Order: sequence, then structure tokens, then C-alpha cells
Amino acid sequence: MKAISQRLSAPAMIVACVSLIVALGGVSYAAGALAKSSVGTTQLKKNAVTGPKLNKNAVTGVKVKNGTLLAADFKAGQLAAGPKGDPGPQGPKGDTGHPGAPGISGWQFVVAVQSTLAPGAKATASALCPDGKKVLGGGFNVPDNFTVTESRGMTFGGAWEAAVKNNGLSGAIWSVYAVCANVS
Repeated sequence: MKAISQRLSAPAMIVACVSLIVALGGVSYAAGALAKSSVGTTQLKKNAVTGPKLNKNAVTGVKVKNGTLLAADFKAGQLAAGPKGDPGPQGPKGDTGHPGAPGISGWQFVVAVQSTLAPGAKATASALCPDGKKVLGGGFNVPDNFTVTESRGMTFGGAWEAAVKNNGLSGAIWSVYAVCANVS
């Protein structure tokens, strides 16, 4: 206890405590000594009152001077639309010599269901697109115990091919599919 009382009685500590009490008391005095409505617009510094310092709903439409708000101060749709403007000038005619960009149409999903693949056996199968359609993508549907060794679009563009191996203890059915479409 003796060490604490010696630290508290040090001159620097006493000055610091007295300063803290005076500072806090001064704020309290100023808040209590000012008469109601004694601080007005002329006593406030410029930008002393900002949005975050205002209470919610402290400024209402009745308190805002007419003609002081801009259109940007309102949410979209709160202001009435102005009168319709005059139509603009005719734009230049488009280029008729260029055909439209190539397109894709006639999407089709083709599934090739294969027969049961015996345990330990390997197989390759293809899902063929109908004549005139190109393969855009594809894939396979296999049981968990199968390994897919290859899955790709065929170079001639009309089929999707997959190669698999059955690692299970029993036979299982698997399939390969292609996404086909007309491409112009």
C-alpha cells in the first residue's frame, strides 16, 4: 500500500488528476450554464453540424426551405417526370451488305445408352449427332466404380466419345451423351 500512495502523491500525478477534473468539469459547466436556445446559427462555425450529428427525423420537409433541394436529393421516382422532349434526328442507315453473324439453333441432347459392362472390362462408345448438326459438348454417366479414361468431341464434329473401365465386382450400365445443334 505504501508504494501506491507514494506514486499517487507524486507532483506530476497530482497535476494530471487536477487537470482531468477541471477539463471534465468545464464541459459539464458549459453544458449546464448555457441558457436554452442561446446558441443559434450565428454562433455555429461553418460545417459544424453534419448529417451524422443530427438525430433521425430531426430535419423534416416542413423545416426545409422551398427551392433549396436539387433533383439529386430525391430517390428515383419521387419527382414527377418532365414534359416529353422533341424526337432526335434520324440515325444513319445500317450496312446492308454484311450478312448476320453465324448462329446456333436446333439444340438437341443425344444419349447413347450402352449395354452392361462386365467387371474389369473396358469399352469406348460415341453419341452421334443427327445429320447436319455439330457437337457442341458432351459427357458421360457412369457408376462410382467406373474409371473414365477419355471423354472428348470427335474431330469430325458430329459425335462425343467416352472410354471407360469397370473397376467394380459386378456388371453395370453406362452411357455417353452429346449436345448437338445446327451451326451456321
